[in-house]
Amino acid sequence: MSLDIAICARLGGFKLDAQLETQGQVTALFGRSGAGKSSLAKAIAGLERPLSGHIRLDGETLFDAKTRIHVPPWKRQIGYVFQDARLFPHLSVRQNLTYGSGPIQSGLDQTIALLGLEALLPRSPSGLSGGEARRVAIGRALLSQPRLLILDEPLSGLDGARRSRLLDCLEQIKITGGPSILYISHNLDEIIRLADHVTLMAGGKTLTTRPLEQVFEHPETGLAAGLKAPISILIGTVLDHGEGRSRLLLGSKPDLGQRAIFTLPSINAKPGQPVRFFIEASDIAIALTNPTDTSVQNRLAVEIDAIEPFSDGTLLVTLSGYGYKVKAIVTLQAVRNLGLRTGLRVTAMIKAAAKVRLNNIDS
Repeated sequence: MSLDIAICARLGGFKLDAQLETQGQVTALFGRSGAGKSSLAKAIAGLERPLSGHIRLDGETLFDAKTRIHVPPWKRQIGYVFQDARLFPHLSVRQNLTYGSGPIQSGLDQTIALLGLEALLPRSPSGLSGGEARRVAIGRALLSQPRLLILDEPLSGLDGARRSRLLDCLEQIKITGGPSILYISHNLDEIIRLADHVTLMAGGKTLTTRPLEQVFEHPETGLAAGLKAPISILIGTVLDHGEGRSRLLLGSKPDLGQRAIFTLPSINAKPGQPVRFFIEASDIAIALTNPTDTSVQNRLAVEIDAIEPFSDGTLLVTLSGYGYKVKAIVTLQAVRNLGLRTGLRVTAMIKAAAKVRLNNIDS
């Protein structure tokens, strides 16, 4: 999917100023509630008409104020799943799924299996849980054969088990080559798990659009979009499991001549499987040596790339390791006492039980 957007819109008292260009199977809009994510999505779907600018999907112009092009929503081939499922209450689950999709039995059977809807088919929407209703709504949208599927906070209000199951379903849609997805959320766990590219939003404006691994490199934009602290996104490959823990290989860097190993509580992933995770900067400490008399299991040999002012007398230190980078927050006093400077080799210490969020990556 390719999206090329540059629009201004006024929705009631809310002003939207959005510019983004992105390519990828799953692009996420991330930001606080009220940032303008849903407003932008509605403009893309044709549910709101901008005042100026253009919207292009896969090279086709859906909206252009100058040439007065405004393709109506039903001709855009865009599926939209709202926060509330909006199922037809007088129809069964099966009838909701097939409404407007035509007689495509093979696609119906595949979608039912993909989303685990077999047992729900004869039921009415009033008898569904929140998670079940969302799955049916996603299935109905998929069966309309969209080229873009917009999911607006699809996990909002769901408990842990239902969130996990629906996330698994969304991951399967991605794995099986389903339509491109525009995923709206203010939940970082969901974004890390699903997205290829991320657009950060705040105050009705798009701040930046970049690949997931790069989008949070500048802490100020992440904080503006709602992050509580700077994060580092890492990719590792499962090495082995044992004694209640799992070990990951974080990659290699030939000039350093070794692999970095990261230990964490046991995860459900096979050896050789890649996983993506993030670490908050506040969970990383810096030592001048590699201390062995400590309970901290993850001690990574790194080099200081940069030291920048952060906030309230703290500094943000960028550390480069074996094909990855992490960020740590330290006090000005610590920088002075340790003599930290760019180019210095140090040890990054991260507790195995730190706030590490893991997400499987398709191999």
